[in-house]
Amino acid sequence: MDVVAGAGAAPNDRRATLALASHSVAFQHHCAITILVDNGLHGSAAALLRSMYEGCVNGLWLTYAADEHHLKKFEEDRYRPEPSKALRQLRSHDDGEYIETLERLHNQVMQPLNSYAHTGALQVVRHIGSDFIGPNFTEVEIEEFLELADAVLIASGLELPRLLGLQSEEGVQEAVLRYKSGRSGPHTSNPNS
Repeated sequence: MDVVAGAGAAPNDRRATLALASHSVAFQHHCAITILVDNGLHGSAAALLRSMYEGCVNGLWLTYAADEHHLKKFEEDRYRPEPSKALRQLRSHDDGEYIETLERLHNQVMQPLNSYAHTGALQVVRHIGSDFIGPNFTEVEIEEFLELADAVLIASGLELPRLLGLQSEEGVQEAVLRYKSGRSGPHTSNPNS
């Protein structure tokens, strides 16, 4: 599970350490999401998606956009940018399509992620079956949030070589793929059946 620890030694600078730890949290949430899904706890898995996404965005923000003042405040748990604000700040540091892709993803998923994380209508309605109360997600919904979790995992994984000061991305990419391929299926088990 610990792709981050297995990829190399911890960095020496505070910024890289905080960013790497944030990505590590995203990896941990991915692992928890797959375990929860494999055990039919789809609502809890969906609730973790927002935290996983924010772990990735925070890691990117800490790496590329946080100034020393905000880095210190973040470390003291006195500041954490909203994901949309972090993405706007990151845009000024990105000359490609990477942040634009994350912004599109953000615009598509943030409202549903909030509903799942805060026990909103999306979460509640998916706990009403025809003859039971409990997780009642469709296979398509489960696959959609697993695809989102995998996309965030890959986004975090892409940052590891730089944060770890590695010359080659090959070992990290292989570790992420091994980690991701360890997930089993199917994901439609219903604990109420």
